[in-house]
Amino acid sequence: MAISYTNRKKDKFFAKMILSKKGTIRYYPVKDNPELNQNEIAEKLPDNFEFYEHPSDGQVVIRKKINFIFTIDDVEILEKTMKNVDDGHGFIVDRDKNGVIIYIGRMRFEDFPEFGENFFLAQSYNPKLRFEKADNKYKAQRFCFLSSHYGWLTMETNENLQYLAKKYCPHINKLSLLDFWIEG
Repeated sequence: MAISYTNRKKDKFFAKMILSKKGTIRYYPVKDNPELNQNEIAEKLPDNFEFYEHPSDGQVVIRKKINFIFTIDDVEILEKTMKNVDDGHGFIVDRDKNGVIIYIGRMRFEDFPEFGENFFLAQSYNPKLRFEKADNKYKAQRFCFLSSHYGWLTMETNENLQYLAKKYCPHINKLSLLDFWIEG
């Protein structure tokens, strides 16, 4: 039985094995199609690799597993807070190496009811808020698009993640997020 992954757009991916010039096996995600050579499909991925779906567009890649700083409990705190403040755009909470990024959908389902079940196939997400962890302290950050400060800006550092989540998550897709003072 070949290993597979189905993304949020309901596309099914398999891990295709290809021999590199150096003689090692490389793995690539390929969509399911009838012309796929079953001899090139992996039964399983190596222990240190995983399928990963990019939150912004649903693109699937195979990457090395990452050691996360944030625990599952930390992620659950953010997901629970976001469920309480979601305004219909939808959200994705994604862990990366240094923290957790909250992505917000560009469209609201209520604005496009004619899409029906296909709405989630067209939905894309933007990163809006990030929480980093360093020295047992959490940083709440927002993204700045100004050319002079392009990147993540820290709004506040605190030892209590739940405090930061309750303070900043309600403002995540609103202009009021820009009203918070930036550290430093």
